[in-house]
Amino acid sequence: MKETIKLGLILFIIAAFSGGILSYTNSLTKPIIDEREYEETQAAFKELIPDADSFDELDAAKLESLKSENKKIQDIYEAKKDGSVIGYTFKTAGSGYGGDVVILTGIAEDKITKILVLSHKETPSLGDRIEHDEFKDQFVDKDASHELVLSKSASGEEIQAISGSTISSRATVESVNQAIDALSKLK
Repeated sequence: MKETIKLGLILFIIAAFSGGILSYTNSLTKPIIDEREYEETQAAFKELIPDADSFDELDAAKLESLKSENKKIQDIYEAKKDGSVIGYTFKTAGSGYGGDVVILTGIAEDKITKILVLSHKETPSLGDRIEHDEFKDQFVDKDASHELVLSKSASGEEIQAISGSTISSRATVESVNQAIDALSKLK
């Protein structure tokens, strides 16, 4: 009985010490990790809307209102130049073959400036072609005053689906359309 208590006490001390070390390490690295994530996010925003000199998160009340209407909206930032809003960046999700396809969309002057694929779990060498520039470049300069349409052979404002990967293509277009819908509600 005494041996069991002794072993339990030793195990508790080791676990408490290990937990303390992990907590201390986390407290040292968290600010560095947060700063790096912030810098990467700002760089992505700058890639979407290069003319902006700052990006500020949308007013919390407006953002929560939009999120309550549409659960696929994750984040919205205002792109500003000299203090004036010149565009928006939207982090949204569409339902793909392997889960959510998370897209960052830049919109300025009612045109899509660019999209970035942030994350997905689509099939390698098929659905993951949504990351290729040939697909993403179709969105650049599209009119953001109405939803985009996916088709097998695109013309005008349509987006051409990736052959054999319609679900992934649809998820990307759905995600961008979430941004377009949110933009219409911000005006």
